[in-house]
Amino acid sequence: MIADTHIISCDWGTSNFRLYLVEKASLDIRATLEKPWGVAAVYAQWEQGRPIPLQTDYFRTVLAKGMAELSQNSGLDLNGVIVVASGMVSSSIGMLEIPYAQIPLAIHHPKLNYTFLEGSKDYPNPVCIVGGIKTETDVMRGEEIQLLGLADMLPKNGCCILPGTHSKHITIENDKVTHFKTFMTGEVYGLMKNQSVLKNSMGDASDPVLPNDHFAKGVAHALSGNVLNHLFQIRALDLLQNQDHQGNQAYLSGLLIGTELASLKNGEQSLVLMGDQNLLKLYRSALEITDSRFLVQTVTAKDMDNAIPKAHAAVLHQTKKKI
Repeated sequence: MIADTHIISCDWGTSNFRLYLVEKASLDIRATLEKPWGVAAVYAQWEQGRPIPLQTDYFRTVLAKGMAELSQNSGLDLNGVIVVASGMVSSSIGMLEIPYAQIPLAIHHPKLNYTFLEGSKDYPNPVCIVGGIKTETDVMRGEEIQLLGLADMLPKNGCCILPGTHSKHITIENDKVTHFKTFMTGEVYGLMKNQSVLKNSMGDASDPVLPNDHFAKGVAHALSGNVLNHLFQIRALDLLQNQDHQGNQAYLSGLLIGTELASLKNGEQSLVLMGDQNLLKLYRSALEITDSRFLVQTVTAKDMDNAIPKAHAAVLHQTKKKI
């Protein structure tokens, strides 16, 4: 039976829903499915019709829809195959809220909180929902799974930077996550560009920002002045000097990324940049301006995606669940 030889890895975040059909023995990915069925949108849809069905059942219905499509794409009957799910699916707006695990967290033998939902006639796939991790002042759901799947590629001691809407700086000491910080870099960029008084100075261009002179100027200003003042200068320069809109976007990006990276401790330490290539180019460029003594390693978005099924298989193995 395929349920004996495969698992389904589910990465269910705020904006996206992804399924991977994974062979247990080899950890090879046999089929994938990606949909814009993020937790935020699914929760909003459920709220409109509650209290019937229950929140957990509503999410399992969406999951079942994805499973049916993955089954059709792969040509396999996936009934009974266990699903291991992580990300915002374990939050209060997800399928079922799972408590955060407290750091430190061993990246090779993590102890994460999880809950099993048994299969039934309506929902033939059992689900293992895995929770995130927390410090005294910060929380994470999803990135820790990527980290665990990449454990063999990471330094014993160092800092992993995951750029994005909410960038994460994750400190590793002796193969354990001992601290992390969240920076709202990407979200603030979007708000400033699209909804603030600066929006008319940004234009409609959606091309990726490049590490150019405007970007470098923004990084330098982030290190030497007050970011709130430098933000408004974008508007002033547009009005007074008709500054290029794409240049303004690059400057804004440099200002925010520079502010984020200014929190790093100076000195020789291992940094691992993980994620989209365009973002990694910007962060590498900013690091050259802020401190060139960092030892920088990069992990691609593809490597991070492949790490999720590997981590899910490891978590499932640790639960010793008989399936």
